Amino acid sequence: MNDLTMSLATDQPSRRTLAILGQLEAAFDSSLGIWQNPAKVPGGWTWFDTQRSEGQSFGENLGPRIYKWFDQLVVEGAGGAKLLRLSADQAIVAAVSESEFGEPEIVGGPVHLDPWHLAQTSASLAVEHAKQAESEEMLEHYATRLSASFEELCFLRRLSKHVDYCVADRPPAEVALAILPEMRQLIEVEALCMMQATRDEATGKFRPRRITGIAGDLPFEEKVCCQVIDQLGNSNRRVLVKNYCGELGRAEIARGEFVPAGLKSLVVAPVEKDGVLFGWLVGINKQVNGPVTSSPLNSLGHDEIGSMEATLLEASALMLGSHANNHHLFQDLEQLIIGITHTLVGAIEARDAYTSGHSDRVAMMGRALANKLGLSRDECQDIFLCGLLHDIGKIGIPDHILQKPGRLTDEEFAAIKTHPEIGARLLRGLRPLEKLLPGVLHHHESVDGSGYPHGLKGDEIPLMARILAVADSFDAMTSDRPYRNGMPLAKAESILREGRGTQWDADVIDAFFAAQSDLERICQHYKRPAPAELPVPAAASAAVPVPNPSVAVSVPNPSVAVSVPNPSVAVPVPTLSVSVSVPTLSVGIAAISGATTEPSTSELGAAPAPVVLAPATAEATATV
Repeated sequence: MNDLTMSLATDQPSRRTLAILGQLEAAFDSSLGIWQNPAKVPGGWTWFDTQRSEGQSFGENLGPRIYKWFDQLVVEGAGGAKLLRLSADQAIVAAVSESEFGEPEIVGGPVHLDPWHLAQTSASLAVEHAKQAESEEMLEHYATRLSASFEELCFLRRLSKHVDYCVADRPPAEVALAILPEMRQLIEVEALCMMQATRDEATGKFRPRRITGIAGDLPFEEKVCCQVIDQLGNSNRRVLVKNYCGELGRAEIARGEFVPAGLKSLVVAPVEKDGVLFGWLVGINKQVNGPVTSSPLNSLGHDEIGSMEATLLEASALMLGSHANNHHLFQDLEQLIIGITHTLVGAIEARDAYTSGHSDRVAMMGRALANKLGLSRDECQDIFLCGLLHDIGKIGIPDHILQKPGRLTDEEFAAIKTHPEIGARLLRGLRPLEKLLPGVLHHHESVDGSGYPHGLKGDEIPLMARILAVADSFDAMTSDRPYRNGMPLAKAESILREGRGTQWDADVIDAFFAAQSDLERICQHYKRPAPAELPVPAAASAAVPVPNPSVAVSVPNPSVAVSVPNPSVAVPVPTLSVSVSVPTLSVGIAAISGATTEPSTSELGAAPAPVVLAPATAEATATV
């Protein structure tokens, strides 16, 4: 044997080879060795004695027959230990392994075949095999549990990403629907639902009202589910788990607890924040996926809900509770803004009674156009608010111009044209309303650049302003004025068609005619008649001419001579007291007192009905 062969023959065996050697020596109670073939030639096996450091040829003791058998084992890639019988009580045991370099190694040697020893060894191996099988099963369950824990972490990470989805204006039910399907799959229940709570004013207790979102299929009707949650009691402010298949569950049923057919297990997590209960997350019936085992890790039972499900549901409920609280605060703020908006609109209409209801109609028509154009819910709502406030700048226009019954002079019209910029300046300091500035400032622009205040063209005009321009123009054309009647709808629509692409945006005009019936209904339903005569300006200080003077009216410094036929209605104002009588006087309440009605849930700003004062002999008092 050359030096290279001797060097390779004395390579240290791999750890796996040494482990197999120890197991075989213990099984056969014999000293065995390791066989290597460094030259990779048929029959060139060298026996490596673990007690010595040099190689030693063992061919004269085993012979070519044994070496050929070793070659055959390597070629076949035989797994486990193999025996080659030499005599009635002698054999060669061999097992194929690999060196650290991937070269084949044979572990084995001559053994004595003792039946009693082999039987004892087999029995021991059987016991060890049973223990190993149990350990493998436990290991598999631990791996499953570890995988489940990893899924929990992944879900909690995905749940945290839904925080971006939890925008304050989104209803909690909408957010719940985004996470319920994935949550149901993770905790493995047949149904997972979001149930809304309502407070009983008589008892002060919270009770289930209805299901606002669900993933999966309930095994019973919604009202039955509400009844199940209701019986848990108002004190249920923590996660509650009920398993009705076990002994405890059967005991609760025996005590008279209501358990509908199909209910096997239940987990309930309250959705609350700062002591306010908004509802519950309810998981119903644990799903059975995969084979049922009796492992200690499954001590609850395959169809029972445990702590993992309760923990995950609680985490989701906490997030939904925080969001529900934020949504509630947002709604309060939104109602405050809408209330302020209606107050401002009322202030405008109190000064310009002829446009009474105009802002409401423009707001509703603008929202309808935005919806027809496919804008988002938030964009539609912004356009609605902007429609209410689009003429807020008229607060800065003098009364003698704003309330003039006839045609305006060039100078007066120039003053009127400043109201968009005045309105923008007023709203610029109100942070929640700043997003409405484009519509307020540019709703009188024209797509051909002939509008005001900046002469913008085409897409330079914000979309909000282009939409409101159409709604504003249509309502102005169809509304009555003291110096003219409103146009017929057909004529106003014809003018819109003629101005498509020049005065008004073509897409918005197309949307107008696509929603024509809705817009006409808004325009007609929310009309309010203008007053028969202009209200007397509060700051009047000169003679006010009216037809057929016959009655002298005195005011404290100065006197104003006013005469009308059959005076009988006293109308006091801050600095002017006037006795006026007209055959019939129709006055909108908001126009006189600045009061506004509560907005309806559907339209947020329906126009209040007018009040008609009695003719001639009726006497009324109003304060401006």
